[in-house]
Amino acid sequence: MFQGTEIEPTEEVLKKVLGVEIFNVYRELLKIGSEEFDLKYEWDSNNKHGNWLCTANYEHKTIFWLKILDNSIKTTFYFFVGTEQSIFDLAIHEDIKERFRNETEKIINTKPLRLEINCVEQLTDFRKIVRYMKCLFFARRKHCLQLAVWRNGGTNPAEKAVRT
Repeated sequence: MFQGTEIEPTEEVLKKVLGVEIFNVYRELLKIGSEEFDLKYEWDSNNKHGNWLCTANYEHKTIFWLKILDNSIKTTFYFFVGTEQSIFDLAIHEDIKERFRNETEKIINTKPLRLEINCVEQLTDFRKIVRYMKCLFFARRKHCLQLAVWRNGGTNPAEKAVRT
């Protein structure tokens, strides 16, 4: 869907392509991302396949990619090797976990988790995965801050405050 750059995925075009029901799911998905997780969306067609893709970003970090299919919305999350095992601890549908477990594609030390969403009920699992991705983002950022402080021979002021 949206092969090439001549058809831009505007709201009008998406509503026509997806139909009212799935378009409403799309709108709810965007609302969850922006209102609950402060995500910013950006459509772009400058990729190697010429497809329109949307990135959902938080502080310049891509949380997931979104693509419009004929009868659904495809979201793809990329988990770094070492963080992907925690997916199996999330309270999400087992079929999502099973597809992720069987995923063989690896892209630069990451493993994709793909959801094809076509009803509002599926947004519950989507929400849990977005929340987990944001937690991973903050955990990495905190770890990097602690590592930088340690490398500079200092202690983290936040740790000092907890000790006193």
